[in-house]
Amino acid sequence: MRRSTLRLYAPFIALALVQALIIAVAPSRAPNKTQVAAGANGFHGGSASGGANAGPAVNANPAAAAGSTASGAGGAAADAAGGGDAQGAAAGAGDTSHCAGQYQFDVLLEHGPPCQPKFAGDNGGATSPGVSGDTIKIIYFESQPNEQVNTILGAKGLATTSDQEDAAIKAFTDFINSHYELWGRKISIEKVVGDCPTTPPDYDKCLAAAQEVVKKQPFAVIWVTSLYADVFDVWANAGIISIGGSAFD
Repeated sequence: MRRSTLRLYAPFIALALVQALIIAVAPSRAPNKTQVAAGANGFHGGSASGGANAGPAVNANPAAAAGSTASGAGGAAADAAGGGDAQGAAAGAGDTSHCAGQYQFDVLLEHGPPCQPKFAGDNGGATSPGVSGDTIKIIYFESQPNEQVNTILGAKGLATTSDQEDAAIKAFTDFINSHYELWGRKISIEKVVGDCPTTPPDYDKCLAAAQEVVKKQPFAVIWVTSLYADVFDVWANAGIISIGGSAFD
């Protein structure tokens, strides 16, 4: 089966968005909340005196928490003195051999994401549906292919094969798993082809297919489509993050 070449890069964009959502929606929980709160202010640390920059412990950076824990009495003394610089240095401690200098990886821009030390310690385990201590489960959903449309696209050189698409998804997933810091977890992608005819649409069949995805209890679903808005409502109502539906409100 063949699909538009433009869709080949959509999985990477979607996976990058999922990675950001993982950090925002399902943060890890360090074992000692007191130390996390003391190591306040996200990635770089900040003044802990008065707790003005301290966010809720559940939203704190686990890598910073690990750094604060490892710093021991020295870190505690810096916190007590309100030493923001020392605190930031403690938060940045750890194994950074996987980073490209001060950044997580090199990109063809001014710089990449800030380097995050390799996570060590308790990441909180199952912090969200579809998330375990070592895995983030994501469904890559697709509708039934339309062979006539694929034949037309193929004749114009505007299509990719299913094997090419699978290889691209694997490459994008491997890149994120090896270059991003996901607090001891790896993204796991399951590709699901649902019974959702594109022409003509069949909402009863597609809504049933969406419910089958719900039963798999993923953290997120990716569906690169501009059809079946109601399907995204099914996943949203089940508490599943979904990415796609670019033509919808």
